[in-house]
Amino acid sequence: MLRNVISLAQRRDIAYFAMLSNINLILLTVFCFLSSGCVGPGFYVQAVRGHAEVLRNTTSIKDLNMASLSKVEQKKIKLVVAVRDFAEKQLLLPSNGSFHSYSKLDKQFVVWNVFATTPFSLSPKNSCFLVAGCVPYRGFYSKAAAEKYSRKLADVGFEVYVAGIDAYSTLGWFNDPLLSTMINRSDESLAELIIHELAHQKIYVKNDAVFNESFATAIAQEGVKRWLELTKTPSEKRGDEQRKEEELTALIINLQRKIEQLYNSEKKLQEKRVLKKDYFKNLRTDYETLKDSWETDSPYDNYMYEPWNNPKLMAFGAYHQLVPNFRQLIEKYDGDLSKVYLAVEQVKNLTSQQRRQRLFLTEKLNR
Repeated sequence: MLRNVISLAQRRDIAYFAMLSNINLILLTVFCFLSSGCVGPGFYVQAVRGHAEVLRNTTSIKDLNMASLSKVEQKKIKLVVAVRDFAEKQLLLPSNGSFHSYSKLDKQFVVWNVFATTPFSLSPKNSCFLVAGCVPYRGFYSKAAAEKYSRKLADVGFEVYVAGIDAYSTLGWFNDPLLSTMINRSDESLAELIIHELAHQKIYVKNDAVFNESFATAIAQEGVKRWLELTKTPSEKRGDEQRKEEELTALIINLQRKIEQLYNSEKKLQEKRVLKKDYFKNLRTDYETLKDSWETDSPYDNYMYEPWNNPKLMAFGAYHQLVPNFRQLIEKYDGDLSKVYLAVEQVKNLTSQQRRQRLFLTEKLNR
């Protein structure tokens, strides 16, 4: 559900990147004077090493010995090739070397993201990067490193949430491989992920994660819908499953709005603390009530029954908050994605508030 954005180098350019990283560290020093959330050189070292490991295990799909792969891997790779070509031709997404290679990794997740907020705010502790701008998390290739960083934040009063991530994007700066960590997804979910990551490469707005993730999610959902129609493949999320996803999303986004209203209210701190605890407790109860209305089992138990806090709620909202608005935009242009992309491009350089007001009808804007 969550994805990471890191901009590093291709394996063939590791030698070049060694030089580039030195330049980046010089620029980093200047950049840090401008941003209190700026990451330090140590973070870039682990990022280079982690991405280098990914690239060491990467092989061009055309050079793969398919017979050495499992049946599942073979099936998923063929699916990704087809979805990638469809996305380029039918969805007007970037045509480059992304997902033309396969990286086989011996782990469940490629990175772990650390999200953090203060106890009475849903505003994230941002991490700022030279290329990607500021994002509401910090990603690590090592789970131990992510947990160490999360403990450091918790020790100084932050609430933290650590999430394993199976994919990330280099925003089109380099060619992203298909990762083995993505393979266990269903066909529909994998197709949606590929389109989501290519949408990031199409349009990315610095310092506006909610806008970026909601845009990519909406394009991915629309893209998968068209893919299924073209291939005459029954949707795994149609009917009951689609309703479940939409109802659960509405439940969590509603909680996010209530929590934001609470934190912005004039109530005393102790009252906020009590109500906050009740709100998160009620989420579990409300989820169980929602589940009882469904005719089939819920696929969301693991996610929903894990502890909830501010950063987990914030992270969920980043991927879903503006999705309805982007769906309305797609409908406004009768599904013509070229017009949707143009409209989004035209507001990239505005402020966050101006961007939303210009692109979406104010009265329909989800806040």
